Amino acid sequence: TLASQRAMSASTVVVKNLDPQITEKLLYELMIQVGPLRDLRLPLDKDTNASRGIAFCEYNTPEIAAYAIRVLDGVHMFGKPMRMSKSDFAEIEGARLFVNGLSYKVDESILRPIFETQKGFEHIQIARSSGSNESRGFAFVNFDSRESAEAAVAYFTDPKRGRLLVDGM
Repeated sequence: TLASQRAMSASTVVVKNLDPQITEKLLYELMIQVGPLRDLRLPLDKDTNASRGIAFCEYNTPEIAAYAIRVLDGVHMFGKPMRMSKSDFAEIEGARLFVNGLSYKVDESILRPIFETQKGFEHIQIARSSGSNESRGFAFVNFDSRESAEAAVAYFTDPKRGRLLVDGM
């Protein structure tokens, strides 16, 4: 999906600074301690099959997600402190959107027609791994002003519009 409902976003925690030897089973066992999980995604490096250092944990409610951040942020696993934060569909920095949660199959040719309908759209950059040039699951979308970027976020997260799905993903 490109945009998600705000409730889903508020229930998702991004876990960063994970050691490469973290497994999905081990992370699940830790995360379930604070409350029921709907979903846990631990992207793996294609070459090494090790953790890419980031995970996404979707809890049943935003309250459980907030509790998980309070309780588990800074907990050390394999000597590294986990860094936990709330997940958002998009974070606005100036006139640039950070769009996460993309399928690794999504590329510029899929996103461009979606975003170029928005006023002030300038360009899209999919984040890619330096070695393999594979998508990293997020993108940056530039607009001519912060107002245009905010309008695009409002458009894509409007609950009346429902979830915007990208075909084939």
